Amino acid sequence: MFGVTLAGLDVDTCGESWETAFLNTSEQCINKLITLRSLSVYISKGLITQKILSKEKDHVTVIEAMKEMVDETHSQLDYVVEPIYAQVKVKMQKIGKQLRYDQPHISAQVQFERLNFNLQVSQLRNVLKTLEYITNYKKFEAHRADKPNAPLTDEFGRRQWMIYAVHQIQKELQTKYFTWTQFQEKNRKRVGM
Repeated sequence: MFGVTLAGLDVDTCGESWETAFLNTSEQCINKLITLRSLSVYISKGLITQKILSKEKDHVTVIEAMKEMVDETHSQLDYVVEPIYAQVKVKMQKIGKQLRYDQPHISAQVQFERLNFNLQVSQLRNVLKTLEYITNYKKFEAHRADKPNAPLTDEFGRRQWMIYAVHQIQKELQTKYFTWTQFQEKNRKRVGM
């Protein structure tokens, strides 16, 4: 089971020295300090999955179990991305008559305390299979619409699947490759020049 933990996300308005302050409307820039605490991506082992997803618990108990899991020492989690602690300092220029074009409208400075990625061989294999499925989805989606519902066990079903395969190959060839008339037309244009 994949999961994400986040202990906290704070967004504060700050002054020029990056200390929390009220917004001063007369200043040309607005400073925002975003603090990210303990953001992680994990693959849980069976014990935590069973603890959280047991059927006799209601949603309040499941939320409490998830909060306990964030506060624990995380020894039962296999982290893909270990907890990230970061600060983002965003400086936004106000839009108005006094807009300065020699400075960026929004600038951000990101500071990470640490950033660790851990993948076991099986996890890497699963991630690569998922990415491969996502990249091939568009390619195979066009073929799914015309797929017959007939089973392969009888003669009629096998015939329907053969017709389907031939039509899909023809469609693929017509959209991806040139026909002889297209080759002749290209040759005429090239020789004519």
